[in-house]
Amino acid sequence: MNLPDDDDEEPPKMSLMIWNCRGSEHSDFHISFRSMLDYYRPTMVLLLETQMTHHQHLADDFSFSDIANVPAIEGCGGMALVWKKEFVAVDGLVINNEEIHCTIKMQ
Repeated sequence: MNLPDDDDEEPPKMSLMIWNCRGSEHSDFHISFRSMLDYYRPTMVLLLETQMTHHQHLADDFSFSDIANVPAIEGCGGMALVWKKEFVAVDGLVINNEEIHCTIKMQ
């Protein structure tokens, strides 16, 4: 993934980034995700189609304080919502096997 490389201009800051990553276990994912996080600096990210059952390491590896996740079933689907609690308040979190519902308030 090639992101703009202009040292004179500060990159944009995103509040929310949503990415259908189509698998988050691959090394290409980690390289691309780190690059996007460094450039856009989102406070919350929703990853779709992670194809994973365990997601906690995504929050840990990429410095997010909290996570809500839906495990993949037989390698299909999977979602991870990660955020930095110092910038985002998440309330009313409800998770089922296909959805994550919550109210988000920027702090």
